[in-house]
Amino acid sequence: TRDASLLKSGLWNTSGETMTISVDGLSVGTYTYRCNVYDSFNQSAFDEVLVTVTPRPNDPPTIDSPGDVNYEEGQTGYSITWTPADTYPDPASYNITRDGSLVKSGLWNSSGETMTISVDGLSAGTYIYRCNVYDSIDQSASDEVIVTVAIVGNDPPTIDSPEDITYEEGQSGYTITWTPADTDPDPASYNITRDGSLVKSGLWNSSGEIITISVDGLTEGSYVFQCNVYDSAGQYAFDQVTVDVTPINAPPTIDSPPDITYNESTTGHFITWTPLDTDPAFYNITWDGIIIKEGLWNSSGETITISVDGLAEGIYTYRCTVTDSIGQSVYDDVIVSVTIIITKPSPPQYLQASVNIDPLTQVALSWSQPLDDGGSNIVEYRIYRSTDGVHYTMIASINIQSFVDYTVSEGLTYYYVVTAVNIRFESDFSNTVQVTIPIQTTTDTISSTDRPTLIPGFSGISVLLSLVIFLITQRRKHMK
Repeated sequence: TRDASLLKSGLWNTSGETMTISVDGLSVGTYTYRCNVYDSFNQSAFDEVLVTVTPRPNDPPTIDSPGDVNYEEGQTGYSITWTPADTYPDPASYNITRDGSLVKSGLWNSSGETMTISVDGLSAGTYIYRCNVYDSIDQSASDEVIVTVAIVGNDPPTIDSPEDITYEEGQSGYTITWTPADTDPDPASYNITRDGSLVKSGLWNSSGEIITISVDGLTEGSYVFQCNVYDSAGQYAFDQVTVDVTPINAPPTIDSPPDITYNESTTGHFITWTPLDTDPAFYNITWDGIIIKEGLWNSSGETITISVDGLAEGIYTYRCTVTDSIGQSVYDDVIVSVTIIITKPSPPQYLQASVNIDPLTQVALSWSQPLDDGGSNIVEYRIYRSTDGVHYTMIASINIQSFVDYTVSEGLTYYYVVTAVNIRFESDFSNTVQVTIPIQTTTDTISSTDRPTLIPGFSGISVLLSLVIFLITQRRKHMK
């Protein structure tokens, strides 16, 4: 039954037989399906299943975004293709506009169907193509593609970049010369401004024609000259040149390169200065006050370079001094710091030990310096001792390659290792040496004068007492 109304019935033939019913085609809502089964004694059992039907999703259509199109006027083979998508409700229609005017429309038959339009044959200009798609309940999506059609050979002009100019007030003979270029369309005109104000203009007659302006006669200050060139299509290019006019007899100037820090083992380190002056003369470079390089300073803006490779660890001051033709000078200092990389030294080599018992019991140690000091001198050696070969205690720190240990006891075994220490790190243990301190034995001969004296009148007791006195006397002699 569905909601208590009979839908299907029949014979139940065997135990385990399945009963199936389709629940497709229902409207939105909730339904109760019930299956009743009966045996031959009219005993029954039943089960209910709820079926819920929800509305289909009402998602709007989507559309992809093809790339913009660029081509030169007269070229062909250019088109735009959109691929919109929709699931529910169904796709319905589309239209394509160009700059807001309808150029194509029709049915949108299925999701994933492509909409294509040719954009050939347009005049030079920029156009906006828009594709709009609609589903069956009038939901929509759209995408725009910009089509740019250029004039054939419509490259903009180009212009070179002359160097900036510095001169001293009152000097003459300074000009700026530009050489612009253009192919198609034709060159047309130019103008030159100084700090934004027009100072010269005219026809630009041919590609490669030079455009020149004198910058003499300016007062002290800084000026920006800009040359603008235009072709017949209105496209343009420009370049700027800065003209600095310094006071009469102005001293030279010099830049300040950054300080340098490098590791002692590296190379390729230089200092480069770029001094400026209208009448340069000569220069020199000092290293901690000592002249190490000098020569003519030939032109303003000429670079002066020196290598600072090969220095030992330390801090050095390099100074470049430049002087003009009337003796005015300026200098700049660069600090060069040279560092070293310090690592852990290797262990001391060939540790050896020997035991001496005359006059005092002692262990003498000696060793050789490590193969590698880690980039810094060895400042000390540390001696470690152990009685089990596992747990070591430092017993001394020295700066020579030998040591005597007087703090040993007879009958014990000792293990020794040594480490090397530079200004930063301690090495691993050296090889281990093992020594056993022997037990000393003394054999004494009793002389006639050392024999015990018997006490008259005392037989066995006297002998025993005399022997005890004798032994005490002998022990005192040994202790002395």
